[in-house]
Amino acid sequence: MSRLSKVVRAHISLLGAFGSLGALALTVACVVTPAATSSDSDGASSSSGSSSDASSTSASGGSMSSTSASGSSTSTATSTSDSSAASTDDCNFVCEPDLPPGPPGQGCDPFNPLDDCPEGHKCSYWGMENHGNWENTACVPITGDGKDGDPCKVADYPTSGADDCAPGFFCWDFDERGVGTCTTMCTGSQEAWMCPDGFSIVGGRLICLCEPSCDPLGDDCEPDELCTYGYSDAFLCILAPNALSDPGEPCEYLNGCASGSLCTSTQYLPTSACNGSANCCAPFCDLGDGQGPGNVACEGVAKEVPEVECVPFYDEGQAPAGFEHVGLCAVP
Repeated sequence: MSRLSKVVRAHISLLGAFGSLGALALTVACVVTPAATSSDSDGASSSSGSSSDASSTSASGGSMSSTSASGSSTSTATSTSDSSAASTDDCNFVCEPDLPPGPPGQGCDPFNPLDDCPEGHKCSYWGMENHGNWENTACVPITGDGKDGDPCKVADYPTSGADDCAPGFFCWDFDERGVGTCTTMCTGSQEAWMCPDGFSIVGGRLICLCEPSCDPLGDDCEPDELCTYGYSDAFLCILAPNALSDPGEPCEYLNGCASGSLCTSTQYLPTSACNGSANCCAPFCDLGDGQGPGNVACEGVAKEVPEVECVPFYDEGQAPAGFEHVGLCAVP
């Protein structure tokens, strides 16, 4: 059982591989938004993320949508002949632009947002204008007192780091007008991220935020959202598309299944409807209702696939507090 649980969750993690809570680039590793009908969507407004080896995180509607390994680098052409070199300035064919200095306190500690900054400033995630990436941290003026869940507005440009949230909060999930929601920043340290109880870590290599956790068997999300798994090993509310597949039907996107079910590999739920499709919607189930095919959540798909059981979603002893009851209807 535990081995199957691990394999199922590993596949789901690949479905949601970051990219992020936004427009993901892999064929199945996508979160589709209501206005999207295919792969990437520039207006994606869901917030999510996971660990990344890239050095910066790109901004797309305030959500982590892709990463750039060299977002701030520029290339310089080099002359290969003396005559060519003579016809150019000292910087050869392409001159590096004179970049403006970063804001004061660049490289401050986001886990202690007031410690490294002058009075009246807070530490925030920051990137140079027109780069489209959050590349560092910097001290920015404190202009508001918005707390988690409060509306906010990004100032200047998308990655300026300036907003009207209080210290320790970051304006996230913003739209093209720069209007978003104040979101709790992680505490702890770069080596040990921490979030309050009831929250899950969402972040990349630089950004670390705390989003409220949700129960896939509960009703914790807004009407236009789904509680699903795949970002930072956590259940989070993400935006639901207009069309959703029912349990036992094929799916393409991480958030493509009806509430209470999840897009995972067809090998774990080989229904006739999913035959020929890589992925299938599998219902979540409550382990407290039994682990056999008689589990009330599994009865529907078990009629077609009798081998289905309510499989523990987490390995024994590994479930986060409050999620020990979560299972998935799948073939062991």
